[in-house]
Order: sequence, then structure tokens, then C-alpha cells
Amino acid sequence: MSAAYSALEFHSMAEQEVRSSERYRRFFSFVLMTSESESMALKEALCDSLRDSDFITEFRGCINILMSETDKEDALLAIKRFETKQSFLDELRFSIASFPEDGTTYQDISRKASERLNDVNSTVQGAIVSDEQA
Repeated sequence: MSAAYSALEFHSMAEQEVRSSERYRRFFSFVLMTSESESMALKEALCDSLRDSDFITEFRGCINILMSETDKEDALLAIKRFETKQSFLDELRFSIASFPEDGTTYQDISRKASERLNDVNSTVQGAIVSDEQA
């Protein structure tokens, strides 16, 4: 089970993940998730479905997930696995941004995920955006 971290701890871990990924030529994904409800059961289910190496926090009304050594396609698969196990599907929206494809700093990656989340918030519930929409 993955633990929830404070926003400050999460930011520090994300910066460290960028440095490590640059040094070892690895990738990671940053996932943002919104829900129409403030369900504690949803957050617990999400923590239970993440790997121990994943980091999660709630910040500015979004759940933020940092998935180390996970490219965009694998992050999408992880979200789909989570969705198949949950009854919260209709109220969830996700966005994904990955290093280095979508940016080389945590700020760039976070910004890209936020932009995508804004795109997905105007679409149907249960949507996931991992690339630019046409």
C-alpha cells in the first residue's frame, strides 16, 4: 500500500525523481485525478492499488500521483486496472504527463498534467487524457 504524503514532501520527492531520472536515463509519470466527491473510500482504494514505490498527495482539489520508472503507457494501464476494480468510475477524471516526453522539470511536467486535466474536466466523466487532444 502506498502512503499519502504532504504537498511539500511530494514536491521534494518529485524533484528528486527528476534528478534521478535524468542521471540514470529513466522515466516517470505524473498523474492527476479529480473526483466529484470527497470520498475517503476512493482515496483509500487508490492508495491500496498503487505500488509501494508510488507517491500520492492531495493538493488543490486534485489527487497527485508520482509513478517512478513508469512511462505514459504503463501509467495508463495502471489507471485502467484501478478503474476495473472500482465503482467510482463515473466520477473520476485523469490526466498523465511523463518525463522526459512532456518536460524535463517537475514544473513543466506538473503544468502539462494540469493543462490536460483542464481539457479532461470539460469532457465526459471517466475520461483519461495522456496526449494532446485534437
